[in-house]
Amino acid sequence: MMVDSVEADARRAPPLCVLHGVLPLLLSLVADGTLMWMWHIGALSLLGQVLLHPFAAALTVISIGACKRDGLDERLPWLAFLTVMFLGPLGALGMIWAVLMYARFRRHATPFDVWYRTILPEQDVSRSEALVQRLRAWGQRDEQSRKPVPFPEIMQGGTRADKQLAIALMSRNFNAAFAPAFKQALADDDNAVRVQAASAITHIEEQFLKASLRLEREVKRHPRSAAAWLDLARHYDEQANAGLADPDAIEAVRTKAAESYQRAVSLDPENYDILWALGRLHVRTGDVEPAIAAFEKAFTLRAKVPSSQRVWYWESLYRANRFGLLRDDVRAHLGDQTERLSLAPGVLDSVALWAGEEPPAEVTSRVVV
Repeated sequence: MMVDSVEADARRAPPLCVLHGVLPLLLSLVADGTLMWMWHIGALSLLGQVLLHPFAAALTVISIGACKRDGLDERLPWLAFLTVMFLGPLGALGMIWAVLMYARFRRHATPFDVWYRTILPEQDVSRSEALVQRLRAWGQRDEQSRKPVPFPEIMQGGTRADKQLAIALMSRNFNAAFAPAFKQALADDDNAVRVQAASAITHIEEQFLKASLRLEREVKRHPRSAAAWLDLARHYDEQANAGLADPDAIEAVRTKAAESYQRAVSLDPENYDILWALGRLHVRTGDVEPAIAAFEKAFTLRAKVPSSQRVWYWESLYRANRFGLLRDDVRAHLGDQTERLSLAPGVLDSVALWAGEEPPAEVTSRVVV
């Protein structure tokens, strides 16, 4: 892996040639400063000062032989040469200051390989892959059939490394349901966690914007394609459901999603996926009557609808106070024990009550957490 390669390079790299480089820097500072002083008092012409300046800068590299002899990294003298060559005495002063700071802080500063692990915490392959699998399995489930995933718990009680790993994984495999964990990270007491969370959210918003532009270009190229409008609507729906923007922006995106779904329905009115997605959006916005109409039309197009999708219809009936229809539909379509396990335990308990059943004392869910 790239991280392992970087860490190996960091371990193999010899120490910087610091002590051998300080004396040449001082000599270069004195020589170059003397040249400038002589030019200033008129004892040396400008042309002479320009011609002699490279020799003063070259004093910084006289220690390269000693560095190689002691097996030290000779890049510092070369950097000093370039700095003095272009900045003169100021470059020498800056390099001396940098060397002093390096000598002071190297004893307790974080090693590069440790810092790199913190910034890109993907070196732990088994742990990372396990979390990615759990993230994807949970994130792909519908909202009503999700069981809590540990990311909010990690943000609440995990170590800095755990939180940064979770943020990195959520950013790379973003799902709208991760928004609460991101908001927890933004309010974390650790400044490093807050900064990484803010950077991740900015990256996610940029990806949303790029995808929006791409999908909008697609519908302009194919304005009569229901699939293109459905892709655009789903994208807007996901962006709004992410909840990372301010309320006004979320409302504007949901409006775009509704308009795109309606356009897709007008082009393909017998498409189950479009009608179901439109109904779910209406539930999210509180428009339960249009949601019920969309779901009922969609259900006429498909003989069997999984409980994880039908539960949105039940939610719309509950909000519309159509309790009799809700009870009858739940009893008719709740499904067998295997299908019920696709629902989160809390949702399953509520649905079982509407079906007139006694909820089980303990439900074992197949939802990956």
